[in-house]
Amino acid sequence: NKFRAINWTKDGYSGGITKATLEKELNKDTTVSFEGHAIPQNNDMASDLLIKKEDVGYVKLSYDLFRKYYENSGGYFPTYPTPQQTLDKELALDIGHFLFEAGKGSPDDPDLSFAYERNTKDGSKSSTIWGYVRGAAPYDAANLRRKLSPTFIDGEETIDTLTVKGKANVAGFKVKGEQQYVFSQSDKHREEHIVSSTASEQTYPTTNEDTQTKELSTTVRAERWSLNDKTFVAFGYRFKHIRNTQLWDLETLTINHAFPTTYEGSDATHSLDSHIWTGQLLSNLTDKLAFISSLKGETRASQGTANIATVNYSTGAKTGEDDYSNENTITSLGESFSLRYAALPKMSLYTDLEMQQERNWRSNYGEHGSYETINNTPETMGTLGMRFSPAKSLNVTTEYQHGVKNDRLSTVTKIDSGTPDFAFFKKFRTNTDEFSSRLSWKPVNWF
Repeated sequence: NKFRAINWTKDGYSGGITKATLEKELNKDTTVSFEGHAIPQNNDMASDLLIKKEDVGYVKLSYDLFRKYYENSGGYFPTYPTPQQTLDKELALDIGHFLFEAGKGSPDDPDLSFAYERNTKDGSKSSTIWGYVRGAAPYDAANLRRKLSPTFIDGEETIDTLTVKGKANVAGFKVKGEQQYVFSQSDKHREEHIVSSTASEQTYPTTNEDTQTKELSTTVRAERWSLNDKTFVAFGYRFKHIRNTQLWDLETLTINHAFPTTYEGSDATHSLDSHIWTGQLLSNLTDKLAFISSLKGETRASQGTANIATVNYSTGAKTGEDDYSNENTITSLGESFSLRYAALPKMSLYTDLEMQQERNWRSNYGEHGSYETINNTPETMGTLGMRFSPAKSLNVTTEYQHGVKNDRLSTVTKIDSGTPDFAFFKKFRTNTDEFSSRLSWKPVNWF
């Protein structure tokens, strides 16, 4: 197992096709290319097929499958009386990928394209959450419980992606857009073993998790050079929506894998909407003076709910239930302005002004209380710098930076247990001044 986990291959002999390629012209404007390999005993296969027709478009097919092995032994503690634990099953995960893409134009930069992609995982893997191992009584320092027992996760995961891309020239602007939809689903089962020399203390906590995620995103970018290619303007927008649902339960089995004495389950949902706007401007005012500015605005709003219940299987009674919810809204805006001046011999001067404003509001509500927090953090940073090259191989950069950051935090907390509500407000102001100088020397061209 150690050999397989390190090399991702089985021990012993294996054979197959390590590489197969094909390049063929069907006619004067249509070509076919193929590359692939197959080692069946290692579950290692891959193929890529591309068909191109000049001035028309292309079709692309891709398939990959390989197996990743994991070690099934736990931790080893030299002075511990309990021997090293090993799982009685092989841990291996099959990872697959499939892609179909068709488009108009070049495969590297198509005018219009459609793609369907699927990523899969199926099998078992080791977990970093190890179980406890406990020695024989008395439980002195030598027999304290330690996390040495290996655990594993069985599961399946699929991610399906649909993508549409396109580009066009609109009013002198080169416009590119992308629409993407992603649906992912996973079903996982994790089992650990609490090892003890006392039979009544041996248990098997198992966790089952079913997750579904839907994601929709839209991206648009437009750019243009104007004024005799002296001014560059670009705009961008991106929208993303994510919705996640999760079912989760925890059972604790006895040593004979009998019915659990306790059951804990939960269901949760979470959603996120984000909008991002960007803008860039580059203008060569003269041959020696350039002006650069950029703007970015972003809003993110998320909310989630969760329900957690505990049941005693001996009596069938629900021993506890809690409901939780949270909301979070972040609004941020960033601006930057720069000047570059290169009229002096062997020297260039530059100045930058960067500003950012962010407002972060979040609230949490639970069975025992709630709190609400608002955090405002405006920040400004200014830079003056100089680059000097006295020789071709020598470069000196010197700059001075001054920054101001204001952090204002307010929190209101309400507790349902009769404790009085309370609120606090904090305000921080940080001023920074930094001077730096860098020297670089390149003695030879290839260095």
